[in-house]
Formats: sequence, structure tokens, C-alpha cells
Amino acid sequence: MIDSVIAGTGNSRYLRTSISASTTWEDALTMLRAGTFPIDLAGINLAGFTTLGTALNSDTLLKSAVITALGLDADATPSDAWEAIIEMIENMSTMTASITLSSASWSGSNPYAQTVTISGYTVTANTRVDITCNYSTINSLAQDGVSAIYAENNSGTITVYAVGAAPTSNITVTATIYETKAVS
Repeated sequence: MIDSVIAGTGNSRYLRTSISASTTWEDALTMLRAGTFPIDLAGINLAGFTTLGTALNSDTLLKSAVITALGLDADATPSDAWEAIIEMIENMSTMTASITLSSASWSGSNPYAQTVTISGYTVTANTRVDITCNYSTINSLAQDGVSAIYAENNSGTITVYAVGAAPTSNITVTATIYETKAVS
């Protein structure tokens, strides 16, 4: 976002009023001091700015796509969005597990695929799994021609993919499992 910088020349805004032309200066000054002088802000005068900042509106503060993604009502505020994000983070659970990938279980061709189960854990559509390998596993994968290995959740089924080649020996990876609960 860009902040507006007013030039300080006294002409950054236009004002409009509905007071009658017969209003005296004394009456106008009394209304101004009492906070009852009726005006409308009738827009900005570009000549009164050295820098015109980002307009503050619903599209720059909270896009409708974000509102939809967070499951909020159309009249949601940025504070509502932050509260929903914080609730999602607070409701996320994490665990780690070791997964052994059998060399005989790879199927398909580049990328090679293997469906896995995580002992003691029921995978849901809200589960995300990231895998990491230690140095010896990475070295073994590189020697086999594997350029990448990753996991995806396909509607509650975890599939590990090997890109470049299928590993020729059994490997053990560490899976970090994230479960996000629905936000109320």
C-alpha cells in the first residue's frame, strides 16, 4: 500500500455544503465551532497531493476471493478475516511419523506413485503431509536418479510420488502431518 502525502497547500479536498446563501459568517462560524456545519466531502483535488495513496475500499482491504476462501459472510471486515485465520492456525494439529516406502510398491511412470498409510492416523480430506529425508536417503535417491519426492492428499488417500526414477531400495522418510479442522 502507498500512503497519501498531502502537499500542505490547503486544497487537497473539495467540500460541498447545503447551507443557504443567506447564512452569515457569524452563523457559519458558530456552526463550525459547534461541529454542526453541514458538509459533504466531494472528492479529492489531485493538485493538493504530492503522492496519491492506495484507495481504501473493499477490494484493497479484503478481496471477495479471500472472504470466500475463509468461508466468511460477504460483509466481513479485515478483522473478521484475521480472526478466522488465527482460529484455523489454533485448530491445526501436527504430528510426525516414519513411513517406509517399499521399492517394490512404486507404480506408473514418471512420476512414480506409491499409496501409503500412516500407522495410528486416519487421513481426512483436510490432512496435509510433508515428507523429509535424511542425508543417506537423499544420497540413495540421487544415485537412483530420483530428482524429487513429495506427498499429496488425494481425497483422503496419501500418495508419495518420485520424480525422475523409482527408488531401487526401500527408503524411510519422515512425514509431518497437518490436520486442519473446519472453522466454525
